[in-house]
Amino acid sequence: MRQNYLNIPVSLCVFSIQQGCIREFQLFVWLKINCNHRFTVSNQLMFKSIREIGDTKQTIQKRLQWLLDRKWISYNSKTGIYHLNSFRIIHRKTNSSVSKGVLWENYDIQKFKAFVCAGVIGYYAKRKHYNDTHEIRLRDKGQKQVRVKKARPKKSLAPVSFSLPITYLSKAIGVPESTIRNMKLIASQNLFIEVENNFANSNLSVSELHNLRKFSKDLPELKKFKLKGDRVVEQLPDKIFVDLNFRYKSILKQNELTNRHRK
Repeated sequence: MRQNYLNIPVSLCVFSIQQGCIREFQLFVWLKINCNHRFTVSNQLMFKSIREIGDTKQTIQKRLQWLLDRKWISYNSKTGIYHLNSFRIIHRKTNSSVSKGVLWENYDIQKFKAFVCAGVIGYYAKRKHYNDTHEIRLRDKGQKQVRVKKARPKKSLAPVSFSLPITYLSKAIGVPESTIRNMKLIASQNLFIEVENNFANSNLSVSELHNLRKFSKDLPELKKFKLKGDRVVEQLPDKIFVDLNFRYKSILKQNELTNRHRK
């Protein structure tokens, strides 16, 4: 029975990027969608996977073996049946504390890599936004509050943008900045995220910027200043709009609480 909806752990998306196994993860998710918990490698299943994923038979077999070796799936030699392990079991192998999932909603499986990249970008962008706003609230907590009656603002239907510096995400998941740039590119090309350049006015004049570039060209801070027409602007982290939905996976949260209790 085919599933069009899956709540995929963000922890596995991060793991697949870190370990360079997105294609193997793609096959695992495809099997989850098409076979639920168990399957046999029939000609029909093999042909379907080749057609939908776009890999050769040899590549599918190689990735299937990878899943077996890492115990993402198991095989009963007596019955010839493969069993797909749960997301919870594989999540344990990552030692991740992330308990959120990103929703797979009947997307094209050939865009899976872009989906994984967007899922990681979206999760960390939202988390950073929450942490930043929460920090501001804590900072203001000690100040005297004055209550003012005012009308409840209408909920905005405008899309929300997030700021996520490349350096921040690079440190968060432990991959090079070049990898993060490629992730943003593939995710935006496949329309899972939208990236918008973000600039702020600068106090520098055009002549001052030219002089700084001439005499202090090795300063890394200079890279963020750009000429835009007849004025100098400061390049800020891109605005990112995420076109994915995220949900908590309570079973992963329970798993983390269990691990803490054991410690």
